[in-house]
Amino acid sequence: MIYTVVAVQAVVIGYLALNPSQPAAMAQIPDQGAQLLQVIEQSKQTNAKLDRIIGILESGKLQVKVAADKEDK
Repeated sequence: MIYTVVAVQAVVIGYLALNPSQPAAMAQIPDQGAQLLQVIEQSKQTNAKLDRIIGILESGKLQVKVAADKEDK
């Protein structure tokens, strides 16, 4: 029984020693400049939308109608 364990361990050690290891995965470095430009562009779009909303609110042309629920009657 002990010879079987030793034989299996020898095979595993031999396989690991003779088999070249796989190269490590190389992670790509994110392009921080492109990410920053994208954030800036999205901020500009958000600011433009907020400017339109502010313009509507300041013009006084916004009307809100509240409909009463049937349960309120």
